[in-house]
Amino acid sequence: MRNEILVPGGQARATRIETDQLVEIINVQGQQVCDLIAFNVEDLAEHLSPSHTRSILGRLKLGVEDCLYTNTRAAIFEIEEDMVGSHDTLIAACDFRRYELDYGLPGHRNCRANFAEVLEPYGIGYLRVPDPINLFQNTPVGADGSLGMEVSAARAGDRVVLRASMDALVAVSACPQDQNPINGWEVTDIRLLLRDPSQ
Repeated sequence: MRNEILVPGGQARATRIETDQLVEIINVQGQQVCDLIAFNVEDLAEHLSPSHTRSILGRLKLGVEDCLYTNTRAAIFEIEEDMVGSHDTLIAACDFRRYELDYGLPGHRNCRANFAEVLEPYGIGYLRVPDPINLFQNTPVGADGSLGMEVSAARAGDRVVLRASMDALVAVSACPQDQNPINGWEVTDIRLLLRDPSQ
């Protein structure tokens, strides 16, 4: 199986992936953050959990051969390849309230609403969207514990390749944040390539 999905800038897409299949998450133009969430298809209450991943790994930084874990501490993905090496496991998905409070922009497109749109067929609504892992996001942690919001280091064509450790429902959002520098002030596309290990 080989399947390509274009995720337009500021929008999300969802798909299913089987155990041992690979998902390539590709930065089309560079500097675009990609919010990633995922669920166990056998039990949608089990989902990818940044906090459990941090706890099991014992660090903030993700690397090749690391697993990403669910809220039951089961591996859901293994990182097979990473061309950037800078990802965020701390920041919540942007949401309607964030844009209202921080920028005075009611109704701004956001990752939480994006996920709710594409996961509606699975009964996962706005308030059930779990925290994401923000691929390609540059969130430096200061000596005083402060969190920065810097431009993504991802270049055009950079990718992360994940191997599924279980049958999973995967959703990604090409983050629509255009009010701070994380996406280089321009929202662009993400491309997904789903393939079998032999391809």
